[in-house]
Amino acid sequence: MGGQHHARPPLSPLVTLTTHRTRHCLPDNNRPAVPRTMAEGPSRSFSQVKEMVAAAHRASSATEKLRFYEQWAKDYDADVHVLEYRAPFLAAEMLASLVPVGERASATVLDVACGTGLVAEQLQRLRFGRIRGIDGSSEMLAVAATKGVYESTRRCVLGDGPLPLESDAFDAVIIVGALSDGQVPHAILPELVRVAKPGAPLCLTTRSSAENAEFLLQLEGRMRELSSAGAWRLVRRQEVARWERAIADDAGEAFEGTAPPSYIPGVVYLYRKLD
Repeated sequence: MGGQHHARPPLSPLVTLTTHRTRHCLPDNNRPAVPRTMAEGPSRSFSQVKEMVAAAHRASSATEKLRFYEQWAKDYDADVHVLEYRAPFLAAEMLASLVPVGERASATVLDVACGTGLVAEQLQRLRFGRIRGIDGSSEMLAVAATKGVYESTRRCVLGDGPLPLESDAFDAVIIVGALSDGQVPHAILPELVRVAKPGAPLCLTTRSSAENAEFLLQLEGRMRELSSAGAWRLVRRQEVARWERAIADDAGEAFEGTAPPSYIPGVVYLYRKLD
């Protein structure tokens, strides 16, 4: 929530093959409408963040979503904080459970749809030292670059096609807040497995809210297919009730009123690539 492509604010934007140091691949004209709150600073209320999420939902095409995230990048971290988005912390902790502390500094980790680097910050806290990120938004990657958490980053689009990366290249792979309908498709799963080294852990997340139910069924079906094919095995599946604050109309009133806030659920998966 991120780019691809992260209630969906944590979803990282979609990602095109080039480095983030190069030009934007999309023109600045024809941008989707963005609420005035976009430029109002880092201390927005839940209602303002809710407006941002609604605007993200209105961006129906992949191109519109990417343009939206380009504009959202500077406020993204603060807005996600308002939502109490926990996936980066939970996923990093789960991935670390399969990597001994003494091996983390040298382990190469691929952070897919890395956005502004929220996941990498958590991985760095856990002593991972060689993190590489891929994402579709130059602006998101620019924010990530200020944090000094990546060994390198690359701008590329995540979809049905192959990743522009070598096979068996990474000691661990992680994708957080991007797998959902209209974001990163479950067709990416074989590519995540391909670029991981034999025996490497892979950590993935998705929302398990009602609006994502159909995608969740499809995602887990594809996961089982890969397991049956001997590509990987499931190590752990963790259901999380308080994934992030819900943005339903009544949830906003509860957050700023007298009732407790409501949350949507999510799931963290941990796999290991088979030799």
